[in-house]
Amino acid sequence: MSLRPILMAGLALASVAALGDAADAQSRYRSDNRSAAREAVVDAWRDRRPNRVEIDQSGRGLAIQALQRGVAQQIGLTQRGANDSALINQAGSLSRVWMQQSGNDLTGSIYQNGNGNYVGVAQIGDGHTATTVQEGNGNILGVIQIGNGQHTTYQQIGNGKADLVIQFGWDD
Repeated sequence: MSLRPILMAGLALASVAALGDAADAQSRYRSDNRSAAREAVVDAWRDRRPNRVEIDQSGRGLAIQALQRGVAQQIGLTQRGANDSALINQAGSLSRVWMQQSGNDLTGSIYQNGNGNYVGVAQIGDGHTATTVQEGNGNILGVIQIGNGQHTTYQQIGNGKADLVIQFGWDD
């Protein structure tokens, strides 16, 4: 196995912390779509302090739906490949999501309800699925999947939980 995918996965988790330190004066939605067969829906509701959404897509057949309710929420998402999909739903304040997907047939769903929650997901390869649920305050979850045919379902219910799921491997 090449060292490059492992380093990229480590950088994926480090990006969660970087998103937490980013400052933005206004809500913004950036989409860099390079294919006509894609859909991106962003609903950033603001109250006092702005929410932040950044989306970058390339390939074909990609779809994103990002919903934010609350204050000072941040989402950064990058998708590469074909047939990718992402659904992110945030409610509360000061929560961060960073998700990067590369390859084919990747699906990622993140639901956050609470304050100060962090999720970082990096899926590199084919056929991955990651679903995370966070309800509570101050939860941290990082998921890294490199290889083919990986699957992750995770829930954090409560306050102050920290978990890391790493899956390396290929189906031969």
